[in-house]
Order: sequence, then structure tokens, then C-alpha cells
Amino acid sequence: QQPFINDRFVVVHNGIISNDKELRKEYNIVTDSLVDTAILPELFSIVGVVNGLKKLEGSFSILCYDKQENVFYAARNFTPLHYKIEDDSFVFVSSQEMSNEELKKLPPYSCIEINLNNMETSTHSLWSKERNKKVLVICSSGIDSTTTAYLYKYLGYDVGLIHFTYGQAAQ
Repeated sequence: QQPFINDRFVVVHNGIISNDKELRKEYNIVTDSLVDTAILPELFSIVGVVNGLKKLEGSFSILCYDKQENVFYAARNFTPLHYKIEDDSFVFVSSQEMSNEELKKLPPYSCIEINLNNMETSTHSLWSKERNKKVLVICSSGIDSTTTAYLYKYLGYDVGLIHFTYGQAAQ
């Protein structure tokens, strides 16, 4: 069904948007498809591309063309996205093996914006401290992991603990 298109945006997406139903309700987005990606053109029309990307939860790499501004966006959280921009052309792929050229890897939680009128680029961070208030501490029953868990709890994080038994006795 991709790409998803409206009057302004053309969007393709690799991954899963886990909060698409919540975003549909919050922004009153109605689409012909229930596919998670279908919300993106409308969401970007309402809040802008970069702000819209910051609202997404899940695992994604997204390519978006703004027909009105003639601007191309490529973004990812932790789903891989590799690229090369050269002169008046560019390539984006999810895996280096998909290209014979040497590519750069787009950093996690980032968006690159390419103005197609002059090929100038800018980057945007998609990192949101608000969303990242959960931490998983791997416990070994020692003082380090106990102190780490306490510190994060004290700082206001929702702390999860996981403990592995290695079957070894201390010597």
C-alpha cells in the first residue's frame, strides 16, 4: 500500500508505529487504511514533519517528501538507515549491502532534511527526554547494580530489574 500520499506529503516507512491509534484520536486523523503508516501524511500536515516524527513510538525508518516545500526528510529511531548525498542526488537504503557504494549510517533518533532547491542539508534530533523515563537494570546481587537501581529510582525513572543466575559461587 505504500507510499502513503496526501496533497502535500509522500511517505514510506519501514517498521512499526505502535502509537498510531492514539495519534489518530489525538489529532482526529481519518484515513482509508488502518495501516499504521497511513497516519503519517496527515500527522505531518497538522504538526510538521520533525514534530510529527518526535511523537512516534515504535521502531521506524521513514522517508518523506514535502511536495509544497520541495524538501526531503529521512529519519530513524533505531531501525537502520544508510545514505549518501552527492551533488544533486541521494540514495537511502535500510542495509549497506543493498548498495555498491560506501554509505553513511544515519545516527539513531535523528532526521536529515534535504532542501531539493539547493541540496543544503540540516539535521534534527528526535531524542525526547520525556519518553525516556524507563530504565532496565541488570542485577547481579552486588552493590553496583543495587546502587544503580536506587539512583535511577531516586531520579524519577520507572526502574525494571532483571536478574541472571550464572551458577557460580563467589571465591
